[in-house]
Amino acid sequence: MGNQSSQVDASPSQSEADDAGSFEDGGEEVVASAVPIDGDLDDAQENDSGDSKDFDVSPVELPADDDDDDDDDDEANPVLTQRQEKQAMKQARAAEKKELKEARAQEKAKLAQEAKERKLAQAQAAQEAKLAKAQAARELKLARANEKQANKDKLVQVLPVAEPEQDDADDEESEELLESACLEEQTAPGLTRREQKAALKLARAQEKEELRSARAQEKAMLKASRAQEKEALLTIRSEAKETLRVAQARRNEAMQAAKAQGREALAEAEAHWGTAAGRGEFALVCAGISAENVHVVLFNEENQPPPGMPAVPGQMVAVDQAAGCVVVALRGSSCLRDALVDLDCRPEPVSLGGLEGLAHGGMLRSAQELIGPLADAVDTALERLTGPRRILVLGHSLGAGVAALVTALWMDAGRFPLTEVKCLAYACPQVLDPALSAVQSSHTTSYVQGDDTVPCLGLASAMDLRDALVMIADPEARVRMAEGADLESLQGLSEDEVLAAAQRGDADTLSAMYASVRNLVGSHENRLFPSGRLVKMLPGKEPWEAELSEVDEMVVTTDMKRAHLPYRYLACVQEATAAGGATEALWSAQPAL
Repeated sequence: MGNQSSQVDASPSQSEADDAGSFEDGGEEVVASAVPIDGDLDDAQENDSGDSKDFDVSPVELPADDDDDDDDDDEANPVLTQRQEKQAMKQARAAEKKELKEARAQEKAKLAQEAKERKLAQAQAAQEAKLAKAQAARELKLARANEKQANKDKLVQVLPVAEPEQDDADDEESEELLESACLEEQTAPGLTRREQKAALKLARAQEKEELRSARAQEKAMLKASRAQEKEALLTIRSEAKETLRVAQARRNEAMQAAKAQGREALAEAEAHWGTAAGRGEFALVCAGISAENVHVVLFNEENQPPPGMPAVPGQMVAVDQAAGCVVVALRGSSCLRDALVDLDCRPEPVSLGGLEGLAHGGMLRSAQELIGPLADAVDTALERLTGPRRILVLGHSLGAGVAALVTALWMDAGRFPLTEVKCLAYACPQVLDPALSAVQSSHTTSYVQGDDTVPCLGLASAMDLRDALVMIADPEARVRMAEGADLESLQGLSEDEVLAAAQRGDADTLSAMYASVRNLVGSHENRLFPSGRLVKMLPGKEPWEAELSEVDEMVVTTDMKRAHLPYRYLACVQEATAAGGATEALWSAQPAL
């Protein structure tokens, strides 16, 4: 047949369609037609045989994009793109296989190297063992040769023959040399060959007998030596066991004695800590104070008074031989009952030193409750005190206020004649009016640290603070409280103005506002103050004597609460003591600042 041209349907088969994939264009799915690549087309055209066929390849036109007719991506051949992707994937897999093969080869080389190293180590170990074994064989051979040489030396000594030259390496040669030497030595006129051999045989028999006897003696001596060693070892073991038994018995006895002593000491300690002295010493140790040369007479920390009785702070009475005085210490507020005593601040009448005045109501009742029991304990403590009769009463916060009032009541009643009594009140609240406070200056000193608010807090100062706040916040109350006073000085006095001046740091304006308010609100009656002399302390400064006016009003600062803590007072006292003179004049006319 001649050349026939047949038109081939350009529609792809199912597999080719799967390979070609699908594309989305404008929301419509378009299936790409199979298009032969350039190489296939050239092969088809070069086929000149009679059975060749002409292929009419008609590319399928893809639907045009209505939105972008000039898009170059629509002219790309999808079959070529997919084949390129497959080729890239094939290359990636080949690269991955190559990398895996290289990794396995490296791992195999590493394992081979490790095996080679292990084999080399084993070979070295075997070589060392072989050398050690050869060395041991040489030493054994040398020992045997030495033993044979010794036996031969003994044989030569037994026979009256000259010492022959010996060869240590060959026993038969040594025997022949020995025999020839014996024959030459015993060769004499009148002896036949048979007599010489008989004499040699007799000598050998004697040698063997002596050697057998020597070996038997050696064995017997070795056996006896071993028996003696065994007996000595048994004796040593028995003595060691006996020594160990005695030591264990002594240790058990010592342990039992120690346990008994420990139980007795523990019982004594428990009994001691159950007493007032024991609890007081424990409290001193917890406070970091040495209990040496201190004998506690009274220690009471009960916070639950009987019904109908006033609450009192914890108290301790002790004899301090090192300080040369009886110490009466009262604890500050530590529970709700103590806080209620603090808040019971309504002034109540009291008579001290022939003067009528006012005192803190709650603390006065607590002091009146304590003066009797504390006085009895102090009498007992004074009997133990060696040296001058001295009483030091001190406390902090609530304890300071009660201590000041207890001291005032004792001094007013003349409870301890011929005895010097001093009171140191740290952070003392407002407990007495100005007149009674001044009377206590001869024996009581109140210390105020920094911006501590407790010495400034009383019923009158609290009401002053309340009125000042109301006057600033409420204009109507301001007019009502002024009651005909000059209101021009109060112009511009408001909460906003005060805050604005504070933000600006306008000290002059704030001072003027303070003066105008102070003139109107600082007038409440029945004002109270800390007892006795007033001393103020600040870290880094020498203490100084202050006036009562410095604690006549509430001062609100950021440090007002922390300044009241006991450790702040302790730090100031220690600093002043280190500077010199803080307590050197305590037992003269008045304690030093």
